[in-house]
Amino acid sequence: MRMREGLRYPFRADRPTDLFAVGVVLGLAAAILLRIAAAFYPVVLWIPLTALAVLPAVALLGYLLRAFAATVEGSETPPSFGPPAELLRDGARASAVTLAYLLLPIFAMLVTLVGAIQSPLSGESISSGATIGIYAAGTMTLVFVGLFCYAYLAAFGAVARGESLRSALDPRGRRRTLADARYFVGWAFGAILVLTGWSAMLAATNQNVLGLLAVVVAFYLHLAGARVAAEGYRRSLGLHRRDD
Repeated sequence: MRMREGLRYPFRADRPTDLFAVGVVLGLAAAILLRIAAAFYPVVLWIPLTALAVLPAVALLGYLLRAFAATVEGSETPPSFGPPAELLRDGARASAVTLAYLLLPIFAMLVTLVGAIQSPLSGESISSGATIGIYAAGTMTLVFVGLFCYAYLAAFGAVARGESLRSALDPRGRRRTLADARYFVGWAFGAILVLTGWSAMLAATNQNVLGLLAVVVAFYLHLAGARVAAEGYRRSLGLHRRDD
């Protein structure tokens, strides 16, 4: 697993400019439609606009699944986007696994954050025992979220290898993979890249020029993160290339 190798991966495409152009257009389409939908809320028009924004987002997730699968199979170059119908089909399968593994942790994080914000933390208004309880609950929530996110990559990899959704959502068959150090390293480095991409997007919210740059950076880091994570997943399965 080499972070540098992952960062170079997007530029190994046969036509890197076209690859980035399609990825950035899809990212911009999703971001712009979501911004318009937010502007119309609570008018009912925000619902179809949000549904439209989901389509390019699903297509992007489908491409990341395709890149993940190509890496597991030993490919050294990013795949093409391919036909839109196949891309959306792959994206739908990846979205199902993503929602199943990440929706509950995200909800738990939101509940914990709202509870922490609304709870008075000054020494005069709350006892030391209650303060310890709040911090303990926050720590437990982080551990809970981390476990789900850690198992998510293995499920994503199972879908990329063509397993059924039912099989991918069952972590019991992937205990050896989850316990492999190579899987952990790939997951950790991939998570760093993906979270950095999301941070760039959030930092550039409501910014026009910076927003465009953030979409480019986010697409690049997500693709690089998928490569690094897939490398760790592939090695944990014992699927080595000749140069490993």
